[in-house]
Amino acid sequence: MAIRQKGKNKYQLVVDYYDDEGKRRRHTQVVTCKGKKAAKDLLDEFADSWEDALPEDTTVGQLIQDYIDSRELKGLKANTIRNYKNVKAKMVEHGIGKKAARDLTTYQIERYIVHMIKEEKLSAKTVKNRISLLRSAYDMAIRSGLLRNNPCTAVELPKLKSPEISILSENEIDLFMEKLSEQNLDIHVLCELALFCGLRRGEILGLTSKDINIDESTIHIRQVRYWMDGHMVIEEPKTEKSKATLSCPRFIMDDIVQLMEEHACYSDCDYLIQYVGEPMKPDYASNKVIQFIDSLNISHVTLHGLRHTFASMLNASGEFDIAEISTAMRHSNITTTMNVYVDVFAGATHSSKRISGAFDEKYGKNGAQNGARTMKKALKHRRFKALTGGERGI
Repeated sequence: MAIRQKGKNKYQLVVDYYDDEGKRRRHTQVVTCKGKKAAKDLLDEFADSWEDALPEDTTVGQLIQDYIDSRELKGLKANTIRNYKNVKAKMVEHGIGKKAARDLTTYQIERYIVHMIKEEKLSAKTVKNRISLLRSAYDMAIRSGLLRNNPCTAVELPKLKSPEISILSENEIDLFMEKLSEQNLDIHVLCELALFCGLRRGEILGLTSKDINIDESTIHIRQVRYWMDGHMVIEEPKTEKSKATLSCPRFIMDDIVQLMEEHACYSDCDYLIQYVGEPMKPDYASNKVIQFIDSLNISHVTLHGLRHTFASMLNASGEFDIAEISTAMRHSNITTTMNVYVDVFAGATHSSKRISGAFDEKYGKNGAQNGARTMKKALKHRRFKALTGGERGI
């Protein structure tokens, strides 16, 4: 929609719309009124006179399902598709998914946000993800020429809170490692890969013997494995940065070699982490780690919390800046790293300390005094040379 001034108190109203075949059309009307504000009111009335191409009986739930189907055809991961379908089911259950998609208003969406927070007790992040799906569905309809406006555009979302991250302290890590040797070797290696390599659960469970290079002591991350709807799913990692060949500490590689030798004796399963000759289920792995950690009477840390501890150890060492830590964590960008570890990385990194120290040495109090003495010597020398005819005075 647009307003074009044609003369004094004369405006052209422009409305773009799409017909039933999805072709773009344009309607214009010249009106006479006092000022652009009045013209804007007339434009709204003019726009309302032209209907959207989306059928009147299309519900919000159907609109979301169309978007899900489109993303599934384009290769969106099965786990994400499942989450989208669960969100759609929740919206239909609440009632907002049954409303006519053409008639949904910003106010109704904001009332639904209140419901999610107060009744469903959902976090701000979960609320944001649900509305993001709704917004994407409407955006697709607009791109397809079925709708003109997205009711999600003006929605105010709750502020996201930094996630609370529980990690092991230095003393707790020592106790953890001391007692870890008493665990089953599969759980032993599982914990080591999370704590000292920063691997995610699905990445560890997706490792096979083919991903292990014993001579070079490296691990190749090429797939993830998780359990969904009663069966095992194997997919590529969610981002390109998640795919990587990682250097593995030698002491972990020695444990991996021992684990592979044990498996070779009684199992033909190719996965690195197993349970009685079968690929270990994700929930079983997580529960065993939690049970072990809780038995030590230390901080309640999950399997993923060991990955967080890995990031914390890198930061605490003072040897790595935020960019290097982000690369080690295989995040898509540094912003992700900072958002996740905003509290954990409260102190300055080693690089920032070195930069600050260099500036302080050169431009700080001592640096300024040294610089002033140097300048006085230079001026005195130049004046002396000028008096003796060696240099023009300044």
